[in-house]
Amino acid sequence: MYKQIFYTNVLRLLQQQGLSKQTLARHSGVSGSFLSDLTNGKGNPSLEVMVKIAEALGVPLDWLLTTHDLGESVDESLRRPASQPNGLPEGYERVIAVLPKIFASQVRKWDAYYQIELQKEQRASKKGKKKTQ
Repeated sequence: MYKQIFYTNVLRLLQQQGLSKQTLARHSGVSGSFLSDLTNGKGNPSLEVMVKIAEALGVPLDWLLTTHDLGESVDESLRRPASQPNGLPEGYERVIAVLPKIFASQVRKWDAYYQIELQKEQRASKKGKKKTQ
């Protein structure tokens, strides 16, 4: 899913900035043929390649991976990882938001805190299951 969002955003930015794939290839150091495969949904870029492309386009990598207009079904599938068919545990929700930097900073702090809390809950749950076996 993220790959589709990524290449859709790359294509969108190329059009908005009036750039060709070859120009992006020169600026990013990524081969033109790989970039063509990527934007046709065939390539599987490494993190390093995605960072190079994001830098060449002048946008943060997270923007290329999360900003989209592909519909609510995409949002829902991003909220529900395959390893957790029902999504996150009860009481948790994954959200994607565009915020001013001052608010984004606070949200990152909350995220870090609740990631730790969620891990504690999961460890406690696993210990409880082991004791009952």
